[in-house]
Amino acid sequence: MPSVMFNKDIQVMRDMLLQNIKADNIVARVVFCPPSSLGLFESDGADSRVAKEIQNRAINIPSYYDMTNEDQDRINNVIIGLLDV
Repeated sequence: MPSVMFNKDIQVMRDMLLQNIKADNIVARVVFCPPSSLGLFESDGADSRVAKEIQNRAINIPSYYDMTNEDQDRINNVIIGLLDV
């Protein structure tokens, strides 16, 4: 599944991405949380700041075998529209 992630300087965050994509009836998913944030791994002292930061600035966007150019354009236009915010 392809993902889109914005540079932290742009200030577009995951919830904003999901809200705008959902408003256009596009189904997207959050990027999975880093395994180090799960209880199983917290005791090893792993530093996962980068992974956590990426999780907050990225989403997985739809892809499927019969996706049309129009479908791609619709998704792209929502994402590009966030850059004008």
